[in-house]
Amino acid sequence: MQLDDKGPASFYQVHVMDRYLERYLKHGNLNYALREFHLKNHLKTYLPADYKNDPHAYVAASDDGYVAGELLRDDAVVYLRTFYDERAGRDRFGECRAALNWQVVWHSVSLARTPRRDTPHIAWGRGYDLRIAA
Repeated sequence: MQLDDKGPASFYQVHVMDRYLERYLKHGNLNYALREFHLKNHLKTYLPADYKNDPHAYVAASDDGYVAGELLRDDAVVYLRTFYDERAGRDRFGECRAALNWQVVWHSVSLARTPRRDTPHIAWGRGYDLRIAA
């Protein structure tokens, strides 16, 4: 789980890391995948998405690809179900890639304090400063 500075927490189903290992890293174990994913992708840009016909679905574009899942608003959690590398996700989520160009701007905007479940999706995915022990 990744706690977020402004928005809902992000919960990563094990399948996300399995796909990250298979589609992007090509080697390693779960601990290695978690470390690499969060080092490279802790900042994400979330956008509403057409994923599994779920009206609460979101996709997060990040440096290495896309993670997709849905917002569980009552729990203030984005439940992420799978990972697509940039090539595999291009057909399905490619239009979201351009949002990464706005990430620095969106993440620098100061928003009025709101409950995590009511924070606009452009504020999600900021995380906190990341420090991973060696």
